[in-house]
Amino acid sequence: MSDYLIHKAFLITKETIKNEHLQEKYRLDGGYQLYTSKDLRVSSYETRNGSAYLLGYAFDISIPNITPFEILNRVLNEKLSASSHSINHLNGSFVIVKSTADGIEIFSDAAGFRSPYYTSDLSIVSSHDKLIGDNFGNKKITSRTNILDHSRYEDVFKLVPSVKLTIGQAKVRIYPNPALKHHRYQEILSEMKKHIKHLNLSLNKVNNKLLVGITGGIDSKCTLALTKPLTKPVHTFTYMKDIYSIQEKRARQIYKNDKVIVNRLTKNINLDHEMIEFNLNDVDKEFSKNMFEITGTTFNHPIAEIFEEKYKKEEEDVLQFRSVIFSNAKYDYPKAYLEKEMSIKDIYEYFHNKMLKEESYDNAVKAADDYFDRTLTNIDTDDFIELLDIIHIDSRMGNWHSQLIKETDRVMDFFNYLNDRQTLNLLLHLPVEVRRNHLFHKDLIDTYWPILNFFEENGTDTLYSLERNDIMQNIASDAGILNEVNIDFDLDEDMYALIPKVNLNDTASLIYKADVKRKLPSTLLSFYNNEKGRNYIKVHIKQNEQTDIVDIVDLSKGYPIYPEKKYEIEIKYQKPTATASWIKAGTLYIK
Repeated sequence: MSDYLIHKAFLITKETIKNEHLQEKYRLDGGYQLYTSKDLRVSSYETRNGSAYLLGYAFDISIPNITPFEILNRVLNEKLSASSHSINHLNGSFVIVKSTADGIEIFSDAAGFRSPYYTSDLSIVSSHDKLIGDNFGNKKITSRTNILDHSRYEDVFKLVPSVKLTIGQAKVRIYPNPALKHHRYQEILSEMKKHIKHLNLSLNKVNNKLLVGITGGIDSKCTLALTKPLTKPVHTFTYMKDIYSIQEKRARQIYKNDKVIVNRLTKNINLDHEMIEFNLNDVDKEFSKNMFEITGTTFNHPIAEIFEEKYKKEEEDVLQFRSVIFSNAKYDYPKAYLEKEMSIKDIYEYFHNKMLKEESYDNAVKAADDYFDRTLTNIDTDDFIELLDIIHIDSRMGNWHSQLIKETDRVMDFFNYLNDRQTLNLLLHLPVEVRRNHLFHKDLIDTYWPILNFFEENGTDTLYSLERNDIMQNIASDAGILNEVNIDFDLDEDMYALIPKVNLNDTASLIYKADVKRKLPSTLLSFYNNEKGRNYIKVHIKQNEQTDIVDIVDLSKGYPIYPEKKYEIEIKYQKPTATASWIKAGTLYIK
């Protein structure tokens, strides 16, 4: 942050302000002033009837390449409500201010990438809670970004993205849109494809460098797929902690897997990709201290510092494609919610367990009710999954996420293909099974970049791996090898291999078995004949009521399998732990 100024900042108030962060001023109706920082992109439109300001950037999902002038002309001449065009069809990262004799109306982009703060008396609105605290003396009650719609300062709250505020007057909810008719799944997909086409036409005209973050998950894979039609270059990156700086073994393994997944994806489709590894201790302490003072966050200070250094010479902000809103097209709630008749009590418990763990249940209920009142959230509903979706947009995206992206405000702005209220309204109509199975993501990927569906989400396998497993199952079945439990089947020259899927941390806790019924005379054998390994692995072979227990070493001599007789074969490890070499040692072959 240059000289630690607050970037992309604004403040609306009647008071006269002199502040190093706010060097520009615009006159609004009713004696109010709009103060902005020099680096905030401001587009304005004025007539006799009033003025409108776009702070940030916006695209219209139904009209590609529309200018800020055209957007603001419509805003100024339209009644802004939950069903109006400007409220529902604008995608981007913005706050819009409409100033007329009737009042000053303010709303943000649908997911709140730039959702502002306001005072409880509705008289002041600002991009950062610190600007209100510093200029008006509101008491600081916590140093970190707060929960729900709370700020770090007394009587200062986040204007959630589903609410429009008229300064000094009232708030009005603008999402969801009650006038939107129900859409079937294929209609939703069709609408989405129109939006994506128009957004990509608009993106092709921007001067910003385009950057997509890649992880092992399906959200980022879907975002990447939607960029395929772009004619502009798209750069990709992945950032993750330095693996060797992670002390906890399980966490380290997760990071290793993520790295493998990303490398496999990016190399196989030849992406322009950069892997950025960082250590949490690498960040400049003064940089981090000032960042924390401005944002109240400690999410990714090392990455913020890396990005600032990397992109400081770019003429325009780097436009980073975010994937977070795609979670609203998935089902990320307890499965038990689908198996019961939900009530508001489930919502209170959700608040208590997810966001208010340190509070008593009664205090969590009160906090939830206060939040619902401030955000005008309708809880008189029978659709509690929809209510959870709305809460996620308002409290998670509109507060936590909007603070996270402020960490790279100097050099970046942000984009998401789903960040308009028309799309978010459509997502509320998605069938639960579509959400649970990620069909929305996969159908979009299949439309724009089908090969990406080949790579398993959050895993190191591909669709071919799954197809190969099916093929092997068919071969095994034809060979008379059935009912495998924790056994992989494969081919080895003129033999069939039965490979135990060993849990190396607790080998003896699993059962490794298969049934064999061959049409031709065969031999069951192992290739392990090291006497030092005797008594480590036993093979139980049951035929009718007779069970033979054979040491893996002795099985190297072979065991006859007679045709049309059923054998139950079980591999038993005699010790609770083993090394990877014991997987090979325990492998059986049928010749």
